Amino acid sequence: MNIRVELANRKIIHLFLSLLFLASSSYAYAAEIRFLDEPGGLQHGIIELTYEVDGDFSHVILLVNDVEYQRLEERRGTFTLDVGRFLRRLRLRAEVRGSSGALLADREIVINDPRPPFRARLRGPGRLPESGMVELRVSVTKPPGLAVSRVEFFVDEEPIGADTSEPYTASFDAAHFSEARFARVAVQLANGREEGDVFYFGQTRGESLDVSLQQIPVSVLGSLQGHGLELEEISLKDDGVEKDVVAVTRAIEEPLSIVLLIDSSESMLEELPLIKQAAIEFSEKTLETGNAKIAVVAFHQRRFWLTGFTSNLDAIERAVDQLHPVGQTHLYDATIEMLYELQRRPGRRALVVLTDGVNQGGDFELDHVVHYARYSGVPIYPVVRNTLLSRLMRFGLRRFDANRYAEIARDSGARWFIVSRPDDLPSVYRAIAHELSQQYLVSFYADDAGTDRWHTLELRTSREGVDLRAPRGYFPD
Repeated sequence: MNIRVELANRKIIHLFLSLLFLASSSYAYAAEIRFLDEPGGLQHGIIELTYEVDGDFSHVILLVNDVEYQRLEERRGTFTLDVGRFLRRLRLRAEVRGSSGALLADREIVINDPRPPFRARLRGPGRLPESGMVELRVSVTKPPGLAVSRVEFFVDEEPIGADTSEPYTASFDAAHFSEARFARVAVQLANGREEGDVFYFGQTRGESLDVSLQQIPVSVLGSLQGHGLELEEISLKDDGVEKDVVAVTRAIEEPLSIVLLIDSSESMLEELPLIKQAAIEFSEKTLETGNAKIAVVAFHQRRFWLTGFTSNLDAIERAVDQLHPVGQTHLYDATIEMLYELQRRPGRRALVVLTDGVNQGGDFELDHVVHYARYSGVPIYPVVRNTLLSRLMRFGLRRFDANRYAEIARDSGARWFIVSRPDDLPSVYRAIAHELSQQYLVSFYADDAGTDRWHTLELRTSREGVDLRAPRGYFPD
């Protein structure tokens, strides 16, 4: 017999047997769901999420961070979700359910996360039947642009199959695994990353406490007199509970990404020459460390990336020369957008904002900035160039806004400045550059990894004559 014909016949027989097994399967998925237009970038206010279901089903439930939000019965429907303006990451999962409430299919996406997670969720029966084919299925959440190359399935660590396209499934004979305790999946991305999940048959998963390694940037106030901070010299409290510090390293060893956000609205017209000079001096000083990259971004009603993240001082100088004042100041919108972009960057990050402190229009308010500054974990250095504000503060006026800027800086472990004279700008920028070059990273293990709960943080040192400036809290990664 011709070899190709024989191989073709084998494939047909294999397909027929597979369909036969699935037709008599004791446990198999009967539906598929997909989102037709997945939202990306920063999402706020009202958003819509349209889905489509193939197969028999009863209803579709939308869960937001594992809490039921809405249910629909349409085969093609649209969930309407009010995200609000206090931005945070949200896990949106649509579950397709049968009339008995059984899960038939699900799909999950994450919004407002600058670093979308790579996660696998394995599904199977609550208990194994005595016989018949059982289907396992995995849903994969991954960063956009990265393809899944292979999904491997195991039952009690015995390989049962692999898949390379959605829906990712594998089937096995329950009689052959009558004593099976669990199933496992390994998902591989095209770039080599791998993620897995374990599903236990007939058991409720035991409660476990997720932990994550947190790295907190810390600024040193005072002289270290010749030798750096030591592990045993630092004490740390996380939500009032003493935690062990596992590492203290010079932050200069980590890459540093800085956004130099410059108000280019008409209100800054008189200050522009000195602003340009100060920005160039700051960049020159910062780039001396050899491990930093700076992006220059101008804003008024819109944001303009004058450079990407670069260590090329000539490119930065050319970008700063392009600054031209125009329009109103959407300060709060620009700040939130830059915090989102910085979170995409590896290593350390910092946002240096030069503004007159006045916001005119836009989608966000100061309260939203205060919240998102905490959430992002990015140190923020507000440099407020406003002669009138400086004068008013002497009489106790406008102190509320000034205190909010100070709160933003302190929460993130940074400083803020009110500059009354334009020629003070260069010294302010030099102070920020020096502080960033002298930071340390303090590492410890945090509980509740990935939860949206603010943890208060206290760091102290026993070193004489030295204080530490650190964020006043954090959201676990």
